[in-house]
Amino acid sequence: MIGILLATYNGERYIIKQLESVLNQSVKPNMVLIVDDGSTDKTVELTQKFLKENQLDWILKVNSKNKGRKRNFLDNISFFANFDYLFFCDQDDIWREEKIKDSIILCEKKNALVVCTNYELLYSDKASSKSLEKEKKWDKKNNFNLSISLNPTNFYIRKPGCSMCVTQEAIKFSLPFLKFNYPHDSLFWKIAVLNNRLFILDKKMLIRRRHVNNASTSKNNRTFYAKKTEVEDEFTFSEELLKHYKKTKFLTKYHDYIFYRKSLYMKFSLLICIKLYFKRKFYVSFKSYLGDVFLCFVHFIKGRD
Repeated sequence: MIGILLATYNGERYIIKQLESVLNQSVKPNMVLIVDDGSTDKTVELTQKFLKENQLDWILKVNSKNKGRKRNFLDNISFFANFDYLFFCDQDDIWREEKIKDSIILCEKKNALVVCTNYELLYSDKASSKSLEKEKKWDKKNNFNLSISLNPTNFYIRKPGCSMCVTQEAIKFSLPFLKFNYPHDSLFWKIAVLNNRLFILDKKMLIRRRHVNNASTSKNNRTFYAKKTEVEDEFTFSEELLKHYKKTKFLTKYHDYIFYRKSLYMKFSLLICIKLYFKRKFYVSFKSYLGDVFLCFVHFIKGRD
C-alpha cells in the first residue's frame, strides 16, 4: 500500500501542476490524502474540480481552522500507519513520473527506513534564490554517498519532506513523537539516521519550486521569538528521544547542545556561548552558531528583535 500526504494552503497558483504530476506517476498510489489548512483562495475549489474531472477517489479534507504547516502534516501521519510506504507532498512542486517507483526500489534494495531523492530547483522569484545555498554545498560533498552516517553534521536535516519516502516501520517509530510540535521531515530524518537506515537517491525526482511565500524561507521564521520557540520544540524532542532510544554518547552530546541553545534563548551569557561553541558541529554551519549568538545578544542586551 502506497500513500501520499499532500498539505495545501493558499496554493491556487501551483496546485494543479502538482496534482497532475502525482496523477501521472508510473506507479500509482493507493491513497492520496489532501489536507487543506483553511485556504482563503481557490485552492479547495480547484482541487475539488480536479478530483471530479479525473474521477479520483482521493480524499480532500479541509481543516475548520488554520493549524499551521507543522500540525497539518503531523496530525495526519497516523492515518497511514498501516501503509507500506508514505510520501509527503508540497502543493507547489512537480514530481517526475518515476519518483514513487525509484524511491521504493531503493527502499527495498537497502532495507531503508527513509529514502530522500535529489531534485531540481526552480526559483519563482529573485528573493528566494539564496535560500538553499547550504544544502547545495552539502550535496556536493555527499553526492555519491548514498548511505548517510550518524554524525553531528548529518543529524541536521539536509533534505525536505517533499523528497522523502518513509516506510511503515519508520511511521511506527514516529508515532510517539507526533504529539509534539516538531517538523515531520526533521523527525523522520533523525529517526532514520539514528538507525543507520537513511539513503539518498541521487536522481532529481522532482522540481522543487522556491518563492518568497515558502514556509521554510519566511522572514517570520527568523525573529527572536520564532527561533526561541523552535529551540524549545527541539529541546522537547530531544528529551523524548532519550526516552525511546538508548542513551548513547552521541545523543547525550546532542541533548547538551540543545540544552545550551535553549539556555541562551532564556538568558544571554558568554559562558553559554563558549559551551555552545564546543558543540558547534551540531549546527548546519558556523554562521548559524553566530546567528544564535547575535540574535540573543541583540534581544537581551539591546532589548529589541
